[in-house]
Amino acid sequence: MSNNSPLKPSPVKTSDVKRHPRLKTEQWLFVGTLVLFVASLITLGIAQSIVQKRTHVPYAGVAQGKAITVGSSTITIQKVVHKPGTSHFAAPGGYEYLIVTLRVRNNSEKPFNIAPSIDTYTKTSTGKVAYLTPYELAEPFHSGTILPGESTEGELSYLVPKQASYKFYVEASWSGGVVPFMIQSSNKP
Repeated sequence: MSNNSPLKPSPVKTSDVKRHPRLKTEQWLFVGTLVLFVASLITLGIAQSIVQKRTHVPYAGVAQGKAITVGSSTITIQKVVHKPGTSHFAAPGGYEYLIVTLRVRNNSEKPFNIAPSIDTYTKTSTGKVAYLTPYELAEPFHSGTILPGESTEGELSYLVPKQASYKFYVEASWSGGVVPFMIQSSNKP
C-alpha cells in the first residue's frame, strides 16, 4: 500500500460537534427582540385604553361648562347667551343669535390653527346646520395659531332657529374629530 492514497474522513458523531458560539448570541437576540415586541404590544394596548377613556365624548353631547380633553386640546363652552339682535343685526322672525363663549387650550407640543368659520357649527335635531354668523361681540374669539401650552377664549355667534334643540360642534384635527356640546334653546318647544 502506498502512502499517497487519499485519506478518508472519519465519521463524526453529532455529540462531538462543537456548537458555534455565535449561535447562542443569535438565539438571545431573537428572544430579546420577541420580548421587546410583546412589551411594545402591551404598552400600545394600555396607551389606547387610556386615550379611549380620555377622549370619550357622550353621544348626547358634552354639557356646558364641562372641559373635555380630546385630540391636542381641552375644549370648554364657558357660557351660552341667546339674543334677538338689534338694528342691522336683528334676527329674522323665528330665529335668534346664539352667542357661545368657547375656550380652547393647546395640550400638544406643536402649535395648531383654529378657524372657527370651518372648525365650528351648530346643528338642529332635524339636521339644519348654522355656521359662524356676523354679530357685534364684546370679546370675539381669536382665530389663528394657538401655541403649545397656551389657551384662547372668546365669543362666537350663530343665527339659529328658535324653539329648536341643537348642538354646537367643534370639528377639527386639533379637536380629535367631532365633539358635540349640548345647547338648550331659549324657547323650548
